[in-house]
Amino acid sequence: MQQAEGGTGGPNAQLGAYSSGGIYVPSINQIVTLLTTGHGAGGSNEVNVFDLSTGTWNPGGTRPVNPMVRLYMPVGGTWPSSIAYGGIQLTVPVGLVDTGNDYSANISASQRGIQAACVNRQIYGGIADMPGFNKIFLFGGFGYWNANGGSASIGCTYDYVAKKYQLLDAETWPSSAGGANNVTAAAWQPEYSRVLFANESNLYAYTPGAAQGSRVTTIRTFDGCGSDNCSLITFLYDAPRHRLLAFGGNIGGTGLSAVKIYDFSGGPSAPVVTTSAFTGTACSGAPCGLSTFAGPAILYDPVIDKFIHHAGGATLVTIDPVTWATTSTTYPQLPGVTVTTADNGGGASPPHGESEYFRFAYWAAQDAYVAMPTGDTVGVYVYRPLR
Repeated sequence: MQQAEGGTGGPNAQLGAYSSGGIYVPSINQIVTLLTTGHGAGGSNEVNVFDLSTGTWNPGGTRPVNPMVRLYMPVGGTWPSSIAYGGIQLTVPVGLVDTGNDYSANISASQRGIQAACVNRQIYGGIADMPGFNKIFLFGGFGYWNANGGSASIGCTYDYVAKKYQLLDAETWPSSAGGANNVTAAAWQPEYSRVLFANESNLYAYTPGAAQGSRVTTIRTFDGCGSDNCSLITFLYDAPRHRLLAFGGNIGGTGLSAVKIYDFSGGPSAPVVTTSAFTGTACSGAPCGLSTFAGPAILYDPVIDKFIHHAGGATLVTIDPVTWATTSTTYPQLPGVTVTTADNGGGASPPHGESEYFRFAYWAAQDAYVAMPTGDTVGVYVYRPLR
């Protein structure tokens, strides 16, 4: 993947270093990795897919979107003298304009008609599949050049059928003032066909079927932790109970031992907000086996109506959605195989201990759980549910 001047890493840094890196899309049975960048590790807007039916990367040998190299700094290149700072210290733009129209095959004109590519970003949890629209929603995170100082403050989508990005520049997005959009979370809400997403201050909705320019609405204000890097949560939507759940981080003061619940059973606005503490030894102390519980990998198992958390390596934690009781299961190791920990996004020091975010998913066709902890060399793991 493309490296910034002074950047380090490679594909595993791109998918693991403070970046959710991708998401499982059930309709195409693929894990789609896109817009990835690490903490000062360069980045690319190329798209790669891991196909579950064949167990291969980019089946047929074709990458859905190749790197748009003319929009990026060459490896080892020198920044123009007119730019005050070189390399990753350059202030991140909100988009990369394709002035030569070299990449029309993979760029849809923005809402305002600009031929611009979305900037790759370490997006944390601000990513969601929008079933029925054939698109992935992307908002927030740190932009490619300045991981410590600038958020990607305009949302965009990736159409995984047309294989095209689109910059959503006609919507009114949350302001990035104060770095409040750096660490975000998102989840699809099926009954209202919209994405619920949060920055570090408020809860919002993006409704793709609404009229252009009116798709972003505010659901709750002053509902976050209010500063850069303080949330690090994973959103999961509990469709049977019409609830948005926030796992991990410290948003709303839930700390490391509880889940935050937004109850939408009364309608699309003004959800009732509560918190519930986990019980059971599986989530005592360092919750569910994660030292920071940052960006925890959570899926919903519809067969048993339970949440499953990839607690690290070969250990899975089952969480009851009513009582919040927890139990853990450690799978036996296969001969010659060492399952790596899920928490390999940024080391052990809080707050950077991101996990898999949305790279842990229920594979309905095979009734299995699939985890892609990071990169392309540590393996993609498949777990048989132990019910």
